[in-house]
This record gives sequence, C-alpha cells and structure tokens, in this order.
Amino acid sequence: MLISKIKIMRLTIQFNWPTGEDSAIVHLADPNIEDKKAEFRIGVIPKGEKNKIAWHNLGWINGEKVLEEKIEFKTRRGDEVVVEKRNKGQETASWRSRWDVEEKWPAEAVGPSTTFVPWIF
Repeated sequence: MLISKIKIMRLTIQFNWPTGEDSAIVHLADPNIEDKKAEFRIGVIPKGEKNKIAWHNLGWINGEKVLEEKIEFKTRRGDEVVVEKRNKGQETASWRSRWDVEEKWPAEAVGPSTTFVPWIF
C-alpha cells in the first residue's frame, strides 16, 4: 500500500515567545498542490478592535509564495489570527478561519516554557 505524502497548509503558533511577554509567533507554511491555484492572506485582529484586521504582507499572496517566503510575525495574547483563501482571479475570499490566541493558549505555555501548536487546513 502506498502512502501519499501530500502536504497540507499549516498554521503554527508558538505560544509564550519570547517567554514571559504574553506574545506568540505565527507561521504559515506547507501549501499543498491545490494551493498553487489559490491566494491567501493572513492577518491579526488586535485585542479590543474586532472591526480591524492588520493584514500581513499587505494583502494576497499565492500558494507558491508561501513556499518561497518566510511568513512569520508576532502577535499578542488576546489577538485573533485570520487566514483567508480565494481562487486566483476572484475578488472575494472563498474560505476564512480565525484562531483566538487567548482561547487557544495552552496551559503549559507559561513562565520559561514555550509551546508549538499546529493547525492544518
């Protein structure tokens, strides 16, 4: 039996980094073959500003760029991370997901400990 090695787009949050600062590092990586036909944007909704999204890279990037560039940025506890996907040529997103950094914060990410949590989509 053959096992497929298809990559799946992954969002990883490293909680409590730098340690003790109530911040986290967000990393987007590993698009799959279908993601080459799509564009993505990733941003942050700052705590207390539910109607504002600060988009990383100032907007849409294609799946191939996700492979080429290091898409990584710092966020704070209480912020939300947003990822949107659209097919190339479309004007609006076909898919959106949000991760509340405060809600997802692992109990073990305190003091000198940092914790990596990946989500695939």
